[in-house]
Amino acid sequence: MIKKIFKKIIFIYIYTNFFVIYSQVKFPEAEKLRDFKQVNFSTVNEYSGKSNISIPIVSLKLDELEIPITIDYSMGGIKVDEYSSTVGLGWFLNTNFSVKKNVNGIEDNRMDYGVNANGIGSSKRGFLVEQSNYEKDMPDEYIVTTPTLNTKFILKKDLSITETEKKTSSNIFVNRGLTDSQISNKYGFYIDRNSNPVCGLTTLPYYILDYNSLNNNSPQYNTNCQWKHTNDIDTQGIEINSNGILYKFNNWDHMFTTYLTTEGNQNGGFSSHLGDSYHSNYNISSLFSLKSNKEVKFVYNTVAKMDVNSIKVKTFNKFYPANYQDDTPVYAYMNDVITEMENLYLNNQIRKIESEEMIIEFLYESSRLDLKGLNLVFNESSHNSIISENLLKNILIKDKNNNLINKFNFVYGYFNSGCNQNITKCNRLKLIKIEKFGINDINKEEFIFEYYEDVNLPPLGFGKKDAFGYSNGFGNLSILSEEIKKPKVYLYTDNLNSSNEKSYSSPFYIQEKNPITIFGEDLNSNFEYTRAWSLKSITYPTKGKQEFNYELNSFLWRGKVFFGGGLRIKNINLITNGNIQNVKYNYDGDNNLTSGRLVTCPNYAEFSFCYDLILPNYSDNPNQNFYVTLNSSPTINYTKGNNLGYGKVTVTNINEGKTIKYFETPESKTDYIEIMNQNNTSIGINEYLSEEFINCKSYKTNNDLFRGIAYKTEIYNSMNILIKEIFNNYEIQNLESYNFYPNNFGLISYFYANQIIPPKNTNCNYNYFTNNLSIQNFNILSSKFQIRNVFLKKETETSNFNNNLLSVTKEYEYENLNHNQPTKITTTDSKGVAHINKMFYPSDLANEPYMAELISQNRKDTPIKVVSYLNSTLPADKISEQKTTYAKDATTNNFLLPKSVYAAKFPNNLPNILNVGNLELKVTSDFYDTSGNLTQYTPESGIPVTIIWGYNKTQPIAKIENATNAQVAAALGVANISSLTEANLPAIDALRNSSNTAIQKAMITTYTHKPLIGVSTITDPKGDVMRYNYDTFGRLQNVTDKNGNKLSENEYHYKP
Repeated sequence: MIKKIFKKIIFIYIYTNFFVIYSQVKFPEAEKLRDFKQVNFSTVNEYSGKSNISIPIVSLKLDELEIPITIDYSMGGIKVDEYSSTVGLGWFLNTNFSVKKNVNGIEDNRMDYGVNANGIGSSKRGFLVEQSNYEKDMPDEYIVTTPTLNTKFILKKDLSITETEKKTSSNIFVNRGLTDSQISNKYGFYIDRNSNPVCGLTTLPYYILDYNSLNNNSPQYNTNCQWKHTNDIDTQGIEINSNGILYKFNNWDHMFTTYLTTEGNQNGGFSSHLGDSYHSNYNISSLFSLKSNKEVKFVYNTVAKMDVNSIKVKTFNKFYPANYQDDTPVYAYMNDVITEMENLYLNNQIRKIESEEMIIEFLYESSRLDLKGLNLVFNESSHNSIISENLLKNILIKDKNNNLINKFNFVYGYFNSGCNQNITKCNRLKLIKIEKFGINDINKEEFIFEYYEDVNLPPLGFGKKDAFGYSNGFGNLSILSEEIKKPKVYLYTDNLNSSNEKSYSSPFYIQEKNPITIFGEDLNSNFEYTRAWSLKSITYPTKGKQEFNYELNSFLWRGKVFFGGGLRIKNINLITNGNIQNVKYNYDGDNNLTSGRLVTCPNYAEFSFCYDLILPNYSDNPNQNFYVTLNSSPTINYTKGNNLGYGKVTVTNINEGKTIKYFETPESKTDYIEIMNQNNTSIGINEYLSEEFINCKSYKTNNDLFRGIAYKTEIYNSMNILIKEIFNNYEIQNLESYNFYPNNFGLISYFYANQIIPPKNTNCNYNYFTNNLSIQNFNILSSKFQIRNVFLKKETETSNFNNNLLSVTKEYEYENLNHNQPTKITTTDSKGVAHINKMFYPSDLANEPYMAELISQNRKDTPIKVVSYLNSTLPADKISEQKTTYAKDATTNNFLLPKSVYAAKFPNNLPNILNVGNLELKVTSDFYDTSGNLTQYTPESGIPVTIIWGYNKTQPIAKIENATNAQVAAALGVANISSLTEANLPAIDALRNSSNTAIQKAMITTYTHKPLIGVSTITDPKGDVMRYNYDTFGRLQNVTDKNGNKLSENEYHYKP
């Protein structure tokens, strides 16, 4: 569509990194709201080997911010325990704005009650509520994801905010407090399985907002309840001001998990306890522009349920240390424990998005077979009943007058595991196609999806898995067996360095290292079952087709190649009009070995190293024992959200040549561990243990920020000749760091005799250690939380022109962390000539007019002044300068907006202008309307240009050259042109024949638009009309001149 086309092509200043310019009228090119028909190769994230599949639905704009709404597919394979979303298995509706809370250790606001066997460490508290005598904990991270802003931040103990990665110039605020009482009344109450109110944890509670449910406003309030929960405060909302756009995240999701544990076999002891309960995600509620007062609003449906598809996990040989009960010794023992997790959740499902131009409505249907939940909304008729989860049925795109422009229909089926014992576990929602209907539902376009269904996945939560959670096809996959099998794990002992021997575990077998085998279920991967139900192909509206061929990931571990960890793209076929194009991907590094690397192995084992003092025939020489506990579900550390990353990837297109990219990986950018002695002095990790030994990320300094960066790219032509080579050098800045380590040895992980003792095992006779060993023997395992950033420092591009190598180098300097933008860019050409640009931002010019207010609005990323030099930054080598000034007055409708652009070449003899310098005026923005739209500008020629806006002030409807706002208003008999709309176009067109002397010499061009589709007509200064004609899908069919002659025509060939 040609949405907002003349906002882009008529007149408006384009504020680039260096200067502000305006463009003249250009012949329009058709562009769509979102191109639903385009067939191109899907891009592939080479580092992960996954293709980026995104089906465009619609795109909104707020000033310069684009807001795409898409249906995306997550490649890499479907896991056995993976649920389908509201749009099908592997797919998700992406509105592109969220803040996710990532819990590190204990949730920040939580207090965990419990007494260790020896009475030490009776409580653990989250980072924000901990006290000095409790175990110290890591802060939770908030992960911000938007189309233009991606960052992470933490709350410090004083509740100030610090970004931890990709530090931006955004201002972030959080709203802390109790949950709103109306929400608590609706969801926060206690009931047992018989719908009776309960107090405390005597029976399993079905509630979501536990921390605020015992106040006297609660519908199930019990004045006799003595049990009080301390989780009374959380982050209720987040606001982020980024470059003049205020993001408000006030619609939170909440999760609450209860654990049902059975010790021994199914008939053993049974208990239940609380797990995590916290606001897990913050959904966008509005976007507000400080530049124009425009706003985009997001409205949600709230779903509150308990998932009935609970999944069980098992701990084999869980170690229970020796203890006393009423002075009676209880000997150390091991036993199996089964844990069933019941998840209660409050989620927000997007219902409507509304902007200045359009309304997007999302319609759901509660009809799913595969996912049902116990309804926990207190005031609904279906409360405490099991009902089906929602699926997304339709998306409606409407203009501001509520006229339907497009309708999207989602067609579903189900993947079935070949069983029918449990309909929710045997089925998973499958997206078959997306249909797009035009105006009045006359025609339709469609995306059709095919999947690999040669083999089935086992029922949800059942069947055999590989080490990463994917099906490996072993056993009867259609039987809902309750038995949880022990995983097969190998224990290794080998020389990790010259002086120490260490033990570690792995699900991967290397015969040469002679590991000890703990027998259990095979964890090897199987390609066909890992691929089961993955996306096979997409057929596009043009009937063009894209096919995806996969292979197992591969990685090098301890010198041997292993296959598994999900799927990677092997090749993609693009079939259009009978022609097949092919792109191939190769992931081999040096010596034809895979370049794939893991962060750490999937970890199934926990080691317990303990002196058992409470034993029969106890003596002064206690037994030293080493215990191995296995878990049915592993701990996996990810890189960029993937199981592994590749260091070298070759992409080959037979007709075009190949490209080779080199990336930083977990091997080149490893996580590391800080070990502190009693003087808080760091000790090198190699003295103690290998990277594989520690798998708990809370112990590690995470370096994933630096992974996936392409530091080298080689481009070859079809003759395999290197034609271009690009090197990128990055700089790492350590801005702040925090060490988190306990000060109570009863609550820590530490080393003794070069053996690591994990936290769970500190119950093992703490007094023996502290009373009988010198404290100097202990070193604290520390967690360092670092605030860092990565900057592009240097780019070197070498091109081969007929065997002549020409190099261009760009060097970047960053001198102000308040905006994190490059302040100096030096481009050196192949002859050694340096072209230097120095950029100055509001933070660099804080004492100049309006800069402080730009800073307060966080509009710090656009250069105000750019100075260019040749070879050096000496004054004598200055060759040009340009500067933009701002104003906030009646001419800008009291918005803080660009006012004038000054520029000049140097040297010159121009007069010095205050706060400007020796520059001359190039263009002035004379007036803006109440929506921040430019209504008059005057270029260097001195001839004013008036712009009239319509369609709710979203589209330009007239451009009048050589006339001011006041002259146009007088000619039309209105007080202000801001009152004009598209309804006034006949009067505006009539001005071409006006007798008004102020208007007679003006050149008038007018425009009409089809809202959300594109420009409809352009009438030039002579009165000739050019028409843009569309079909019912909003696709441009042809352009005709004043006589109806076709100037251009588009044909859309669809096969029946």
